[in-house]
Amino acid sequence: MKKAFIIGVMGGSKALPAQELKAYHVVVACPGGAGTLSEIALALKYGKKVILFDFDPGTGFDDYRKKGELTFVKTPEEVIEAIKTILF
Repeated sequence: MKKAFIIGVMGGSKALPAQELKAYHVVVACPGGAGTLSEIALALKYGKKVILFDFDPGTGFDDYRKKGELTFVKTPEEVIEAIKTILF
């Protein structure tokens, strides 16, 4: 079964363990801070597709943008459609 995971929600202070991240096929990143950025980097390191929900992580991720490994969306409906596109 393919799974998605949402990060950066409500300023959570617990980091996502790398081993747990490996179980997911796509990661949805909501606006967040340094912890969210590190989780995005970790997801990309493990070859996961990342959907950025109304969130720009800055220029440090430009190479991933160019490779199409980041998907930018603005609405919850676009998040759902992006997940469907990636997973199915």
